Amino acid sequence: MHSSDGMKAPLLSSHDVPPHVRQPFISLGYRRPLRHPYRLGAAAAAGLFSWHNETLNVWSHLLGLLWALSRLAETLAADGVAPVAKAAVGAFDVSAVAVLAASATAHLFAPVLPPGPAKLLWRVDHVGIVVAICGSYVPGIRYGFRCHLVPGAAYGAITAAGLVASMHLTFYPTEKHGRDWLRIAALSFTTGFGLVPLAHFCTFAPPEDIRALVPGLLAMFGFYALGVAFFLSFVPERISPAVGELVGSHALWHVCIVAALWSWDVSVSRTLARDWSCEPAPSAAG
Repeated sequence: MHSSDGMKAPLLSSHDVPPHVRQPFISLGYRRPLRHPYRLGAAAAAGLFSWHNETLNVWSHLLGLLWALSRLAETLAADGVAPVAKAAVGAFDVSAVAVLAASATAHLFAPVLPPGPAKLLWRVDHVGIVVAICGSYVPGIRYGFRCHLVPGAAYGAITAAGLVASMHLTFYPTEKHGRDWLRIAALSFTTGFGLVPLAHFCTFAPPEDIRALVPGLLAMFGFYALGVAFFLSFVPERISPAVGELVGSHALWHVCIVAALWSWDVSVSRTLARDWSCEPAPSAAG
């Protein structure tokens, strides 16, 4: 296996790379740190087209990015769709593009860069997660509470507060070593809070709206929960480092993110052709 700033550079062990590159329970498969900035293009090519412990992390979200871009193009090109519907669903599509692009870029370049640039890329990656959560709320709140503006605005405000806290903790972490658990907790709360407006929505929504939105939304929550379980547990590399060097917990987390985005996309796409206004149905003539 070869990698890094030359296609023939051998992979390294965790003992041979800087501390900011090392991953828990992963001892092999590291790319050689970039020595010269002008070799960045070669490092990118090597990172894309050779096997190392970040290969699946890069490609899982790079392929997901291509899917998200195609969905955004389809949404923008949709005919006969209300502008508010196109804007809300388009906001979700843009957020999916943002998180997948940021993640693929960070995993491609950060492991071969010095600590400063690497830290910046990881922060951009974290910002992408915040953007994805925000974008996921937009079509659900806008469509689901189009006739219930006050609770919709309240849910939006609570979500915004959680996202602002998450963004703050991204740039001003509370821990110097290890995982910034407070940021993870803020993101988890903001995501899980979506179950509250979902439960409220189910108390008044017509059956056709429930059938359109709820299955995809529940699937999204399920995939995120599964992904977080992989992310926090370091399984499978905690159990089998050799397996983890091929398919690690972070790669499985990435797959769950794409699956969650896809699940919600299936649901919100169904709303494009629906009526996003809050007009009472015309009564039958007596």
